[in-house]
Amino acid sequence: MNVKIAHIAAIFTVLALAGCANNGPDGGHSEKWYEKHTADMRAENKWCAGQSLDTQMHSKSCTQAERAASNIISQKEHQSYLNTIKSIDKGIAALPKEAQQGEAQMRAYNNCLENGGNFASCDKTGDKKSG
Repeated sequence: MNVKIAHIAAIFTVLALAGCANNGPDGGHSEKWYEKHTADMRAENKWCAGQSLDTQMHSKSCTQAERAASNIISQKEHQSYLNTIKSIDKGIAALPKEAQQGEAQMRAYNNCLENGGNFASCDKTGDKKSG
């Protein structure tokens, strides 16, 4: 009787471990878990990279860890994009003042030219140079 129970227990143990064969050192977690545990995600992805393509494709842990890595990269790229937009917005907000100053200087320069000045005699402010 004890031998039969031991055999049945051994079979269940082998079957249970066979289900874990496609998981790496940090396998069996969700995508969101891997996003929060990046060191474990990297370890799982490293393990997956060393496995056969078949194992990589059929391992839920490999899929979850890879998706988490992609999500993190996408989030960083999105944040970088938002930071660029914010920077551009700041530049645009400053542009009208600078553009107005530049336009006033150009108008004065053109007036200098129209009033008998030449490229050498008019400076950028529109005043005629003496001399």
